[in-house]
Amino acid sequence: MASPRCRRLALPFLFLTCLPTAVPTSPRNGRGTAIGAIAHPSSPNYLAEVKTTMDIARFASLATFSKSSPDINSRVIFPKPTNVTDAPQLEKVYFATNKYSRKFAEISPSTRVNILYWDSEGVGYVTLRGEASICDADEAQAGWWSGWDHVYPEGPSTEFYTLIRVVPDWIEFASYDRFHVDEGRNRTDWRPLTLVRESPDKDWKILPGN
Repeated sequence: MASPRCRRLALPFLFLTCLPTAVPTSPRNGRGTAIGAIAHPSSPNYLAEVKTTMDIARFASLATFSKSSPDINSRVIFPKPTNVTDAPQLEKVYFATNKYSRKFAEISPSTRVNILYWDSEGVGYVTLRGEASICDADEAQAGWWSGWDHVYPEGPSTEFYTLIRVVPDWIEFASYDRFHVDEGRNRTDWRPLTLVRESPDKDWKILPGN
């Protein structure tokens, strides 16, 4: 169980980490991360631990930029688990939504988003940053997951069902009790273990300290 101190920290921590981060655009990769600064291929265990943490958390917080104001909107989503998604290197994350919802409008046709998973028992979290897009009808049908049955009574044929695909290019990961990952402890800025990649067909790599 998390200590009382960790539980007190959890709520503000959630709100602080779920905000999308605006970064200057790099001519090399479009995300403000200089390719030359990326070194050291990530341990295979890190990615496995990230995916396990996501699946344990089950629910996540999605943050998007408002269409009508400079505000940021956040809401809880129920992503498709990684262990039933054909994405061994976390090439994509899926979640279903109502095509009349605010998040659909804010994502359409594509935009940068931030997704935060919180593992309360393991006292850890995963933050994904990446490009979200509306799937076409074929991908929405193929990407359907039975865990959404209670929300979409006719399955993928439900009139208001649509599928969102997020292609992550940035992962922040900490797991204090479950996997004992705490890179931020030795950093003045508290930045957690961070994995980055240039494109979905490239390997994840550890972002070294500055």
